[in-house]
Amino acid sequence: MSKKYVSIVTLLSMLLVFTVPVGIADIDTASGTGIVYAASSSTAINKGIKLSQKGKKLTVKWGKVKKADGYMVYVGYRGKKFEKAATIKGNKTFSFTVKKISKKAIDPSKRFMAYVVAYKLNGKKKVQIAKSKKVFTDGASYKKAVKIKVFETSDLHGYIMDTSGGKVEEYQYRLPYMAGVVDKARENSAYDDVLLLDGGDIYQGNTISNLTNGDVMRAALDVMDYDAVSLGNHEFDWDVTKYATDADGTVPAYNIGSFSGDPDIPVVAATLYDAATGKRVGFTKDYVVVTKGGKRIAIIGYIPDFKKTLDVETSKIAPYEIKEDLVEFGKLVSRINEAEKPDVTVILAHQNPITVATAMDPAQVDLVCGGHEHAGISGVSTNGIPYIQADYNGKGFASATISIDSKGKVSVDDGLYTKITDNEEALYDTPENASNFDSTVLKIAKEGLDTVAQTAEVLGYITTDVQKYGYLNGKNGSTTGGNFITGLMLRATKKYGAVAAFYNRNGYRYNMELNGKDKRNVTVWDVYSINPFGNKWLVYELTGAELKKQIEIAWKESNYGDQMSGLKYEYINKGTDDAPDVEVVSITLDDGTKVDIKDTTKTYKICTSNYNATLPGGVFEGKTAINNVDEAPVDNETIIQLLREEGKANNGLIKVDTTPRGTEVKEAATTETKTVNRTVYKYQNYKQAA
Repeated sequence: MSKKYVSIVTLLSMLLVFTVPVGIADIDTASGTGIVYAASSSTAINKGIKLSQKGKKLTVKWGKVKKADGYMVYVGYRGKKFEKAATIKGNKTFSFTVKKISKKAIDPSKRFMAYVVAYKLNGKKKVQIAKSKKVFTDGASYKKAVKIKVFETSDLHGYIMDTSGGKVEEYQYRLPYMAGVVDKARENSAYDDVLLLDGGDIYQGNTISNLTNGDVMRAALDVMDYDAVSLGNHEFDWDVTKYATDADGTVPAYNIGSFSGDPDIPVVAATLYDAATGKRVGFTKDYVVVTKGGKRIAIIGYIPDFKKTLDVETSKIAPYEIKEDLVEFGKLVSRINEAEKPDVTVILAHQNPITVATAMDPAQVDLVCGGHEHAGISGVSTNGIPYIQADYNGKGFASATISIDSKGKVSVDDGLYTKITDNEEALYDTPENASNFDSTVLKIAKEGLDTVAQTAEVLGYITTDVQKYGYLNGKNGSTTGGNFITGLMLRATKKYGAVAAFYNRNGYRYNMELNGKDKRNVTVWDVYSINPFGNKWLVYELTGAELKKQIEIAWKESNYGDQMSGLKYEYINKGTDDAPDVEVVSITLDDGTKVDIKDTTKTYKICTSNYNATLPGGVFEGKTAINNVDEAPVDNETIIQLLREEGKANNGLIKVDTTPRGTEVKEAATTETKTVNRTVYKYQNYKQAA
């Protein structure tokens, strides 16, 4: 039977329906029974879950679930259907030996799978209170070249699901869908095992993850049984040692809805050091060795220097040193291989996988799984090392097949990026799509959605797209998203005397698009998706010369703040559109004031975020804000307040500024102008920085 959950949809007088997995139709669920489904029970049953085969017997073992009245054991050949092997009454037996499958003696030359359900009696009905993960083993006489399917996600940014379609029936359950793909591969007899990895930037980004401090994502990682994850630059946006990794170098504990647990998923980052002591930090592992299909696979973690690339707020990365030298990292890989003698070596990196693969020794590395670039790619580097990388925001996954023959020779084939959002309808939660999803990960997504139900509040509506790359009058420069944020920043800090505001384009994290309609509602959810950081808006004093420099350096590195409001400027581009060399020749404030761009004495009050202000090499570096940092406006909270007020004042309409800020002039004295935007660089990293 189906199970119903109270959801954000209740705000719209609707219910979401959760479908029980095929194979346990003869057991009820806890809904409407007064019996609470506790996720901790699933943790208990999984602690002892094990499947082994010897002779002509198949043995299933599991952990004790408190208050269970019994257990139901399901087995099958991989690639076939599960069947119920036994019903165990009472709570004293935690193993069962199977001698027949489909009424025939088991075949030890085949491969097996099993799972266990704990139940509690409600009258005569058996009510499921826990379900183990699926476990697999090969028969004693099963022999052939071992094939391991590799799946990699990366830069998920909290997108267990996507609600940008606006309508509940168009919510995309992205991670539950990918979990379903992994489930099917684990049950597929074509593969001996599955290796599941993530390339980092897991938590920060989507509202459902941000407002649950990543709990919804950690729960999903745990249920999906990831083998290892990398550490992305955005793992440092929050307390990296609390939300991204714990003292023993594994994914931290979570508590979301009815789900709680403490995953044992390793966090690998061999290049991360303590800046004060020069020693490796204790909260990430250099590597981990996992056994898949009877073969030992070493997964070694690499992250680049996020300080150098300005990918993390200065104060949050300051305690750490990242030794990114790939030559030295390659030597470490060789030492690990010599010590562990794995059958396969995989590098898991929050870095362009081509860069890493090209620098490695093909005799030492079999596969590189990358991240950070926000592009789904696969291929083989010039030195012969295969690589894969997933796209961002849960839009798809990367995969490959590792084969190890009887002589130990390793080959990696079928490298592929699969974009799941090409078929959005397959991601909708409908009865027809039930088999597309992992039902438990789907349930986690829905319970996470319930937790942030207050974000459904409508603040107003827009009649123009607001986009990160919504360029105005050209392919580079001012964007609708940048104008939107900096306009609000300026409005919020006028009380401090601010006359202009600067922000970085990549800090705008979420597009609000009309998709062919006349208007689109703007919700609290949208705001937290646009500005997930909780940054402070600070006001500094800059001279005319510094204001000129601010605009010029932002042309070279957008993270200094390439989006602005409160002024217009003219510039000469001595380079090209692809390689600009910009000189600002005039600046005019919105009130008509002409700024003396050579003056180093008169100052103007300028707003920026604490992220932009603290980047090394910027014009704000070393300056003290004139407003109290502790009392400064917080981006998302302030935007919600301002848009709520604007919506009420304008019958719901929220205006979108589509005026370009910069105008290119041929020469300093020329009056003929043309408006263009700033350069799109080779890698548009999805950052605050990516």
